Formats: sequence, structure tokens, C-alpha cells
Amino acid sequence: GGTSSQGRPTAGNFNRSGGTGAGSRLMSQADSSASPPATAGEGAGPSKRESEVEDLARKWLCAAETEAVEDDLKKLVEETKMPLEKLAGKEGLRMGPYQLVLWQPRYVFADLDGLHYQKLSTQNRPMGKPKKIKFASILVCRT
Repeated sequence: GGTSSQGRPTAGNFNRSGGTGAGSRLMSQADSSASPPATAGEGAGPSKRESEVEDLARKWLCAAETEAVEDDLKKLVEETKMPLEKLAGKEGLRMGPYQLVLWQPRYVFADLDGLHYQKLSTQNRPMGKPKKIKFASILVCRT
């Protein structure tokens, strides 16, 4: 019949899902469906409440992401504020095989679209109107 002397199912009575008998076929059909059938009043999509919750979650995530990016940018801008020395003029004074160059101290800081610099006083405080080098104007040479 359907089982061996040890109570195990015989090869002839196995269905494709690995079970035996009609009950197993019904179980395998029920297990193969991804979700329960829709009941009256249920649509194919999420309910209005679920949609509202998902929208709120997306808005919260977007706000949190924006805040994190702004915080990172503020930190980056703060880290770029520093005194720096720039070369005065394109060429220094040549004396035979030597060249005399002059370095001028500047206060440097960045914003979203450029790098700013301005003169430093003798007390190392920024003074005068800052000059701006736009990032878009900088040529990048790649080798």
C-alpha cells in the first residue's frame, strides 16, 4: 500500500512537494501562494493608514538624511578655516641658479561653490574683503 513496514511512505505515493496523500497536496498548494487571498473590501495595495505611515517614514528619513548631510557639510567647512601661505607673484626674483620667492599668509575657508581667502593682519586675524576662487573655474588634470 501507501507505507512500508516501518511506517515510511513508499516511493509510489509521494507527490512533488515531498508529502503523501491528498492532505499533503492541499498543504503544498496553500504553501505555494505568497499571500492570503483578498477578502471583501481589501484592495490589491496597502490601506490608506499604511500609505500614510509609509509617507511619514519616508519624510522622516529624508529629513534625517538632509540634516546629516548639512551637519557633515558644516563640519567640513569648519575644518577648512585656517591660515595658509600663498606664493606672491608668478615668478620670484632670480639670482643665478637660485630663485627668491615670497610667501604671503592668507586666511582660507570654503563654502559650497568655492574657496575664499583674505589677508591676515600682523595679529593673524582675517582682514579686508575675501576673494573667491570658484570650484567650477578650477581645471582638473588627470594622468
